[in-house]
Parts: sequence; C-alpha cells; structure tokens
Amino acid sequence: VNYDVEYQGQTGIGDEVLVEVGVEGDDDRAVKIGNENTEIHFRVTYGPEDGDPVAKSKREDTDHPTKAMKASESDTTATIEEKTANTKYEGKVTLPGGIGRFKVALGLAGGDTCTVEISGSDKFLTDDKITPDATLVFENWRAVYYELMVPDTLHETALDAETQDVKRDVRQQLDTLSRQLFIEFLHADTHVFGAVRQADHGTLGPKRFFNLPNDDGNPAYVLSGRNWREVPKGQSWAEENPSKTLYISLCDRLLKWRTDTSDENAGTKDFSGTLTEAAGTVDPKERFGGLFMPFSGEDAGDGLTDVVWTADISKDDSVCKYTPKLTIEEERYEDDASDTLFIALAFASTALTELVFSRPQNAEGEGDEDNTSFASELTQAHIAQMKGFINSILAMRAALAKEDGKTLVHISCPEGADHGEDDCIASVKSKLEELFNDAKADFYIHPALNPAEDFAPRTDSCLMADITDVQKSTMDEWHFRLPVQLPNDSPGPGAFVGAEKTKEKCPVKIEFSFRPHELSPGEADGKLIAWASADADSPKQLVRLILRGFDANGDNASLEHDHGDEGKPGDCLEEADVLCDTCVDYGRAKDLTAI
Repeated sequence: VNYDVEYQGQTGIGDEVLVEVGVEGDDDRAVKIGNENTEIHFRVTYGPEDGDPVAKSKREDTDHPTKAMKASESDTTATIEEKTANTKYEGKVTLPGGIGRFKVALGLAGGDTCTVEISGSDKFLTDDKITPDATLVFENWRAVYYELMVPDTLHETALDAETQDVKRDVRQQLDTLSRQLFIEFLHADTHVFGAVRQADHGTLGPKRFFNLPNDDGNPAYVLSGRNWREVPKGQSWAEENPSKTLYISLCDRLLKWRTDTSDENAGTKDFSGTLTEAAGTVDPKERFGGLFMPFSGEDAGDGLTDVVWTADISKDDSVCKYTPKLTIEEERYEDDASDTLFIALAFASTALTELVFSRPQNAEGEGDEDNTSFASELTQAHIAQMKGFINSILAMRAALAKEDGKTLVHISCPEGADHGEDDCIASVKSKLEELFNDAKADFYIHPALNPAEDFAPRTDSCLMADITDVQKSTMDEWHFRLPVQLPNDSPGPGAFVGAEKTKEKCPVKIEFSFRPHELSPGEADGKLIAWASADADSPKQLVRLILRGFDANGDNASLEHDHGDEGKPGDCLEEADVLCDTCVDYGRAKDLTAI
C-alpha cells in the first residue's frame, strides 16, 4: 500500500482497490439479469478487531483513510452508508451492463485488513442469518528495498556467499520485523568496494585497537560522524527505487565524536596535569567521559591535539643550583729541588698545570750561593697561569655538579732542602683561593633545564604520534610514552621525568585537548543507515536503525513510539530481544510511501 495504485489495485499494488461485482453465469445471462434494476448488497469491514492478535492500527489519516467509496465522483450506481467511521461501511450497487463497481481505500497502515462481503439478497444487510455470496479479504503490506555498501574486508564475514545478501541470522531478524510490521524487505543490490584503495582517511585500523577478533587478518573498517553519510570513492547507490529504498553502509565499528550526541558535556575536553613517569595508561572513559579515537570523528584530525609539556622545575631549585667551593689538598714528596722548583696543580685528573719557581741568579746567570731560597713572590705569568687553570675548572660544570660544587684541587711539590719551598707553596695556595673566589659564580645544571634559554625549564609541543604508544593503545585504554629525545637531539621529557625533584629527575606538566568518542551500534538519517555489523547484537540493532530511519519522514499521522522526547523508535531493543507493543504499533502506522 506504500506504492502508487497500479491497474486499479487489482494486482495488489496501491492503497485503493476497485471492486467489480456481477451476477454469476454466462455472459448472455449476466447481461439479461444484470441491469439497472439488479442490486448487489455489500458490507466493508476494516480490521482486525481489538480481540485479534493484531488490532486495527490507530493511525488517523484524512488523506489516506480506510473507507468504502464510489468508483468515481460521477458514479450514480452505488449507494454507500458509513456505519462506523473508518471501520464499517454498507451499501448497494446496481449493475447496468451487468457489472457494478465501488472502491475500497485500504489506508497506509501495515497489518490493517479490509473484508468485502457481497450478496444478491436485499435482506443481507439486515438479517444476520444470511451469509454472503462472496467474500474478499485484503491485508495491508508495505514493500521496502535495501541496498548494501560493504568493504571487501567484511565481504566474507557479513554477507551470504550465494545471495550477497546479509547473513542468515540478520535475514531472520528482518523476517521477524517483517511479520511484526507487515513490511516486505527486498534485497535490491550489494556494492563491494576495496577498503584499502577506496576507504576514506582514518577509516582503517588494527582490529586489536577496536577490541575486535583478528581471525581473518583484515583491518577494521571504522566509520565516524563526519563520514558515515558519504559513499567511498568511486562508489554510488543504484537508486532504482529511491523513495522506498534503505541505503545501508556496513562497518566493523562506528565511533562518534561526542558533539554528535545530545550529551550536555559533549565536545573537546582539555587536560592539564602532571606526569611522574615516562610511560603509563589512562582510562579515557573514566577521565574524559568517552573513548579514544586516533582520528577525530569531527574532521579526521588527531583525537589528541595541542600537546604541550613543560618540566616542573626551576633553576633556583636546590637540586639545580650549585655554588663552587674550593678545597685544597697539599701533597709533598721526597725530593731535593735544584735551581728550579715545580709546583703542580690538578683537578679531577683532567685539569693540570705546573708552576715554576727559580732561585735568584748572579751576574753570571748562576744561582746565588749566598741566597739559596726560591723566590716565593708570584709573577704575573704565575697569576695568568693560575687564572687559566681556575677557569678551566669552573667550565667543567658536570664534574662540579657531580661533587655538589666541591672543587678539590691537589697541590704537590717536593719536600726540598728548606730553600723556601714552604713559602712558595703558601703563596700559591693563598693566591689560588683569592683568584677562585673572584672567579666563582653560582651555576645551574639539570637535564630538564635549557642552557640555550637562560636555564629555563625545557618545554615543547608534540604530536599525538609522539606521545601515544600505538602498539599498546586501544579505544578504551590510552597508553602514553614521553619522548626520550627531541628531534634536535636535546633530552625529551621521558629522559628526566620522575616523581620527585632530584638532580636527574623532576615531574613534567602536560597539557592537551582530548576528543572523547562514543561507540554507536549504528546511525540513521532517513533512508541512510550506517550499521556496525560486527557487534554481537548487530541483527537486532539493524532493526532499530530501520525504525529510526522511518522516523525521519515527517509523518504527522504516525503514532508515538513511547520512548520519551529523547528516545528513538526501537530503543526497547537495548534491553529486550523483541520490539515493544508501542513500537510495533508505531512501525505499522508509518507512512512508507516515501522514506
């Protein structure tokens, strides 16, 4: 009844049927008996009655009523009386030319019946004992086609090999719905496309990530809110019956960005917190109220964006700041100095220098026997040499930091023969302390500080791929790992992150935007349907999606589905295996002349 009337409804197509009545017999006898004085009485009853398993639909439709009518407005052969509006009609029709005509309008509701009874007796309509001479019963059905769009990765698991239709369990569910709603679902076409070559960006991923078994080795085909209404590249629907066809795209998973929902907290969630370990796990549903999707269902961009990390430390923290402190250890060894005294200065076996002291000389350039002591007064050359030694030490910040700033300098020279060696070494020690105190300055060192920016805390931005452990992450378990080294070879946060501020570690502050997604069994937008066929309850979810698709055709005469303002038809299938009575009534009452 959802198709235009063909051949006056006598082929079973259309919501109106022209009923022709006559007198049984050969043509000559029918002409003689059938004339303007011959009357056929008829009764038209619409049902089923309330006591039957399926009662007459409560659909109220003035444009498509259940009603007995004259064959045409100009017809004068039929007289019709409405006994009960939309339910019971009685009348008679004369037979000029041997044939009388009247029309029955069947309405649009699936499962409604129309019983036509006729009799040649003029007492038929008043005497219950008189049975009809003939009875004709119509039962309303609707026909709806469906086309399938299937990636080749789902071809074997989702389709019947012979028919290219859905698998038997899904077809059984459709047949059950068919009997409940009096809709004949007809498989029109199946389009199989190459997922790797034709799928949209961000639609393929490892099945492990989506908690799917990987028995066949194929990737998961995943649709999202941004693209499920679009066909893959190079594909199109056949659209042979466009107004009465459902277009169903199959996928393994359908993940929607939260702004596709009515969730009052929908949208991007911003995170600002502190990490104390280089790798870890986050429950995105608990933390962000949704699932983790690498490619956003909004724009196919990263599901995790604007990632910025900053070391939680300052150069003024005690673990970063060092003050050099000079310690001198003197060492004397047995040896007699000749005309030259050598005093060695050493730091950490890497900084070495040797100061040379000589005895005063006579006019001939020989040592003065009357004055045998070495000259202890430091020369400018001595001082310059000592300054260079100190500067080289202070430049060795890593070594100094390792000793917490302690600068241990070893001074060694021979015991000598009491020729002023003690005075020389005392002069060196005194000047060394003086020069060291003049040159020393606080310095900062920590792997989390950036020397190129006045030892500010290291900070940088990174991509989702830089911080996500894709080998471990799933849609409901995000595994992060901080990069150990940055592209410029400087240390990344993974090299120094820790729970406490120490000389090598510190916490790391991190900020990012997370786009939480939610798993959907499917979506419907009128005749367009995306269906996650890999789910265990996918057969009944397809039924639910079909009802949602019917909900979008603006049929004011349809009944309420009884799932509230926020609910949708078929929501009862979330907890039940069959449709509730109100959803059945709703589905039967739908105008399916155009989906």
